[in-house]
Amino acid sequence: MNFNEGDYWVTLTYHKQPTPEEAKKDIQRFNRRMTELYRRNDSSYKYIYMVEGKNRIHFHVLMNRGFGIKVEHLRRYWKHGRIDIQVYQGQPEDAIRLASYYVKEERTAFDRKEEVFTRRWYSSQNLEKPKEKTEKLRSDFWREDIRPPKGWYVDVDSIFIGFNVEGYPYRSYRLLRIGEESDDYT
Repeated sequence: MNFNEGDYWVTLTYHKQPTPEEAKKDIQRFNRRMTELYRRNDSSYKYIYMVEGKNRIHFHVLMNRGFGIKVEHLRRYWKHGRIDIQVYQGQPEDAIRLASYYVKEERTAFDRKEEVFTRRWYSSQNLEKPKEKTEKLRSDFWREDIRPPKGWYVDVDSIFIGFNVEGYPYRSYRLLRIGEESDDYT
């Protein structure tokens, strides 16, 4: 909903390893300056970032291109090391891949509560939240075939059938709007 084809998937690295405290200040300063730059250009800066690095701290940032931001802007605000930029393709599969990467099971030193980075990922507060639709079914029966509403289709790779902690069966799947990759309901 917040990111489209052509937005940036950026990796921010360091030439010299900082302390976690310094790294936190650096990424906060970078995002604050980017927010100001977008605001000056009548645009809204949206981002999601993740910190990684047992040996070398680095950040992965998915950011909207807003007003047509250029690489020079990123270099102006990140002078601590390299900037690697990939273009986000904007397809549902790309969003699923990135979301899986952001919440992957691997644990780093920054996942522990006593560390400076207490969460796996952080985001701007201006992100639009997806609409959820929940349908209650009888717990002992559901249709084998999933009938999506008109104008929608079922992402067959997203179908999951399992049991909750109380032992009740459940099924989840993703509906995608035909012709639009940004609206989806889970």
